[in-house]
Amino acid sequence: MEYIPKEDKENFNAPKEPFLTSSLKLLFGLLLSLLCLYLFLGITSELLVRIAPKETEKILSKVVNSSFYKSNYLSPELIKKQEKLRKIALSMTSFLGEEPVDVYIKDEDIFNAYALPGRKIVLFTGLIDELKSEEAISMVLGHEIAHIANYDVIRSFGRRALLYLLLSLVLNDESGGQLAASLVNFSELTFSRKQESKADNLGLELLNNYSGHVGGATKFFEIASKEEGFTKYMDFLSTHPASDKRIEIIKSLIEEKNYKVSQTKEF
Repeated sequence: MEYIPKEDKENFNAPKEPFLTSSLKLLFGLLLSLLCLYLFLGITSELLVRIAPKETEKILSKVVNSSFYKSNYLSPELIKKQEKLRKIALSMTSFLGEEPVDVYIKDEDIFNAYALPGRKIVLFTGLIDELKSEEAISMVLGHEIAHIANYDVIRSFGRRALLYLLLSLVLNDESGGQLAASLVNFSELTFSRKQESKADNLGLELLNNYSGHVGGATKFFEIASKEEGFTKYMDFLSTHPASDKRIEIIKSLIEEKNYKVSQTKEF
């Protein structure tokens, strides 16, 4: 009698499901894990800001390399302007009962300013030259001080901040910090509509307290509005109001609070 082996109906070496299906499941699992990590970092960072904002800011300041806020060289004229900005900032933080901030000028033709963890504010010469007046520049400075006072910078940087902490723990302080810092572009940190509106409001109050009037308060937004072009008509899609809208709100606040509007002076 001849032996005939049975055919295996099931090939144990063959995949139980198509490659495409298993790949999609793997991709879905990865995306779900990233989403959970994103939510976890967001919630945890907000808790840190509420429980220990100053301690959190101190830790985050380690990420801020001096290249973010210092120029290699400043002319004597720019050094003089930088000192003047620091005096204005000191007046504003004293009015709020806040700790002083460090103000730096970066000699680059960029129409921008931003705040950093560690109570630092950067203004570019491109912005200073374009705004021209002391009051218009003071409004921008007051706006950035407001973001610091409200801990908006830490909130905006929150998830990346925790990434910095995690990398520092998993690797080491130096290499973890360097890797995390490479993921940061502070000039691109964004704030919510509510945060921007609060900063505009407080910035206007700080300008009025310092200058005795609010002339030049809308100058930054008037210039920015021209640069926005078509995007200003897409306000409902933006995380913060278009410049035209912010001008309207600031003018309403000036009228509501009966602030004086006077002639501006050159910075």
